[in-house]
Amino acid sequence: MQFGMRGPLEVVSGGAPVQVDAPKQRALLTVLILHVNQVVSSDRLLELLWLDDAADGGVGKLRFQVSALRDALDPDRDGDESSVIVVPSTPGLYSPKRDS
Repeated sequence: MQFGMRGPLEVVSGGAPVQVDAPKQRALLTVLILHVNQVVSSDRLLELLWLDDAADGGVGKLRFQVSALRDALDPDRDGDESSVIVVPSTPGLYSPKRDS
């Protein structure tokens, strides 16, 4: 999977473009790309994605966006964590560098 950030965010997997159209998913992916191989805390993600609205159901909103992003990036995953691009990790999310 390859990510392009010069201009609009681009995602390519196996030579084909991957659609990540929802603004929050694009923002989440951008944060994770900028922090590849690092854990980004849930609190920090909530702060960046929802600013002052994070307190109102923020954790549920974040879980929904993470799930939707995982589905967009890896729709054929079988639940095996090794195939997952966005990995839950205490206290937030981890996005490992992938060469595939």
